[in-house]
Amino acid sequence: MTTPIGTTGAPYLTQIPVLQDNADIQAALRIYHYGSNTSNPEVLPEDSIAGHFTDLDSRKFNKSVTQISGSGTNLNSYQTTGWYVQASQTNARLGSNYPSFKLSDQDESPLAYAGMLEVIFDGTVTYQTYHAIVTGTELTQKTFMAWRANFNGYWSKWRQGMDDQHEHDGRYYKKTETYTRTETTNITNALDAAKVASAESNTIFVRSVDPIKVNSKEVPLGNPTAQDGDLWFW
Repeated sequence: MTTPIGTTGAPYLTQIPVLQDNADIQAALRIYHYGSNTSNPEVLPEDSIAGHFTDLDSRKFNKSVTQISGSGTNLNSYQTTGWYVQASQTNARLGSNYPSFKLSDQDESPLAYAGMLEVIFDGTVTYQTYHAIVTGTELTQKTFMAWRANFNGYWSKWRQGMDDQHEHDGRYYKKTETYTRTETTNITNALDAAKVASAESNTIFVRSVDPIKVNSKEVPLGNPTAQDGDLWFW
């Protein structure tokens, strides 16, 4: 017979023989290690030392790095916690579901690059982070990073980080081109313009939609009057 070595709720409970059992040290050690008096159990009890070791082994993070080989590698298939390295630029571009990186804001043809894939599976969600190594005349040893997750069988899109030298391209307003004063000297319709180059710092842009409201009152389009304290969204 066996009995737990600790009380209910004690950490890492395991089994030992009861006091009435014969003092067989080998049987006692087998019970302690395997949870029963056997040298090769078919099923390991969870509250045996071997059972605890098995649980820890299944949860450990694999510190070794696995090489990603082959030209048709699909990163969707990498959902086991660990580190994986794609050493081939060509294989990265011939594979599928790799993140693509722009070398500049004007780069219209982003590509996949060799790098390292980090995978963490928490039992429900798979998290992937990809660190790409980009080489070139002006980009030697520059790294890019992207991340995504898989939940309920669906992968999110790759999201990318930016470095401290990043600048938005001409599709966006820059900090120097925006102002937050509540007064206005000119109302400009910017609906069909990607960007109004002649905008002044205290210009309010009004999108051409249905009549807007100022101080909870509808104002016909083209004749709005800004009031102190107004907060406009367009």
